[in-house]
Amino acid sequence: MCARLRESNQDASAGCLEELERIVGQIRRHWPRTRIPIRGDSRLRRDSVMKGCEDHGVGFVLGLARALGSAMHEAQSVHRRTGKPARRLRDFTYRTRQSCSRSRPVVGKAASLSKGEIRGSW
Repeated sequence: MCARLRESNQDASAGCLEELERIVGQIRRHWPRTRIPIRGDSRLRRDSVMKGCEDHGVGFVLGLARALGSAMHEAQSVHRRTGKPARRLRDFTYRTRQSCSRSRPVVGKAASLSKGEIRGSW
């Protein structure tokens, strides 16, 4: 729906909220009751983006890999011991000390597979 280059001296989320508002507005004009989810990596995990999504009724899945360290360690241990894929889910609340306006619920998945590791949150 949108591809945009940005200068490297800008925050990774620069212009994201404006584009989301534009795209969501277009979708809502045609399909007002459609559930809209977005997915992004941790570079989009900014309070302004999350608040914008919440204000517009948009669901979001954004990366939060660092908060899953213990779950990843557990999954890796099981995978090494058994040789089988290992997944661990965690639910917790997340809030940065300075940049988040409020705590938000998080569900995270850490997986250790033969092809590598996967960390994600939503």
